[in-house]
Amino acid sequence: MSIPDSLRDAALLPLWHSARQRLDRYGLNYRGSMRLPNLSDHAKLTLNSLLDESHNTRVDLAALELALVARGVGRDLDQALAYLGARENTARTERRAAIAQRNHARLAVDAAVAGWPEAWGDEWVGWLFRSGAMTGTNAGDAVRRVSQVRELIDHIREEGGGLSRNDLAANLFGSAHALDDGCVLERCARRALWHLLEQSLDYRLGRQIWHASGVLTDRVSAPVLTWRLNLSGATPLGKLCHAANQARVPLHLSLQALGDLDIVTADSSQVILVVENPRLLEVAVDRQLPRTVITTNGNPSAAVTTLLRALKQQHHQLLYHGDFDAAGIAICHRLMKMGCQPWRMGADDYLAALEKADHMDLELPVDEKLCGETPWDPLLCELMRKHRKVIHEEFLIDEWLAQNA
Repeated sequence: MSIPDSLRDAALLPLWHSARQRLDRYGLNYRGSMRLPNLSDHAKLTLNSLLDESHNTRVDLAALELALVARGVGRDLDQALAYLGARENTARTERRAAIAQRNHARLAVDAAVAGWPEAWGDEWVGWLFRSGAMTGTNAGDAVRRVSQVRELIDHIREEGGGLSRNDLAANLFGSAHALDDGCVLERCARRALWHLLEQSLDYRLGRQIWHASGVLTDRVSAPVLTWRLNLSGATPLGKLCHAANQARVPLHLSLQALGDLDIVTADSSQVILVVENPRLLEVAVDRQLPRTVITTNGNPSAAVTTLLRALKQQHHQLLYHGDFDAAGIAICHRLMKMGCQPWRMGADDYLAALEKADHMDLELPVDEKLCGETPWDPLLCELMRKHRKVIHEEFLIDEWLAQNA
């Protein structure tokens, strides 16, 4: 291809790059006008000769394209600019294509959800696109994902509770892992179930949302760890606990066992300690503490909450102790709603722990998140938001033992 030397003049590069910027911003088919960049007098003369008319402030891109094509510089403005040294900005083009794909997907999903009977459909769709659940998804795949969630909701409503999430995934979507924790479809479905539950649970508590919707994530892999759980020896579960107590070993109880066997306590009005971290239960075993201890092992699983509800219904006093950080306070708040009583989780306990760390010249970790409300002791929330220091439960083992030896 023979390009006139006059058009290859470096003085014209600001013109070609300005035209390219317009195409990059508005698309390759854009043919509006643009303001002329600062050109030398010689470059202006060359432009006027190219377009057969004088241009002082603006230039029409359609006219520029016709002139360049007529001189054989390229088949269109895009190709001509590339030959003249102003190549396409591929990053911007890809970004523009991604935006267009996202917009098409949003329109398609909006249309698909418009017929849903639930009032929260629009809010849910907005979350899908804000959260990244639809990133890189074309319209067809986006509608397919939304349709899968609809199918799942309808199936759960039709079948009722007691469903296995893995079975649902396999039978509805062909893969037993399609709804595994954290995958995109699981997140989309969980958000919809969260709306169905009227946002009564924290969306981040994934498995609890599934369980509250009547879907079991699994019944054996997240058991509750117990020490000296005193159940009636007249029941199979009680015999299992009695054997563990006799052997002086902790006992894991699965959700399946707790669901299939009766939870009947041997004595009334027991004081039972519930702790966040397994290390404290491990210490209870090492020291052979006589008191019943149950650990949530972080966020309580369905096995934990099933056991605690059964114990509360039988009028036992459940005392909860956990970490002094945002996550620990959130767990404490949820368990308090279930009937657990926060124990050694007050403002005075927090201040005493800070003083202990200061005396030991320890640099405590800083919590990046603000803790939630602490209705059992409002001052605790104020102090934790002020100091932002994390006190892990393990740091207070000596104090914990002194109260339970």
